[in-house]
Amino acid sequence: MVSKIVKFPPAVPLLRPKVFFYRAHAGAEVDLVIEKSGRLIPVEVKMGISPRSTSSLEQFMKDFAVKKGNIVNKGGEDRTELKKGIWMLSLGSFLKGLGISKF
Repeated sequence: MVSKIVKFPPAVPLLRPKVFFYRAHAGAEVDLVIEKSGRLIPVEVKMGISPRSTSSLEQFMKDFAVKKGNIVNKGGEDRTELKKGIWMLSLGSFLKGLGISKF
């Protein structure tokens, strides 16, 4: 699933966002951080539809003053706000939001 998120149209390589992994000294980890148009987009990738914890995502959002975090799963509803600023999205919905319509 991660490979589909980081795969962007080769016809526009200059528009391809930078993709990182984040890990804090205290141990908080975020699966993907996408830098697109000067914005940081934190992404946790989950195979299931109910995440156990959002603490790493919340910590990243606090540390970097990011207002929206994403939990992407393979199925489930298109978009649900779990907590203020933390959204769970299906893979298709997330990719569409990034401008990737085919995957």
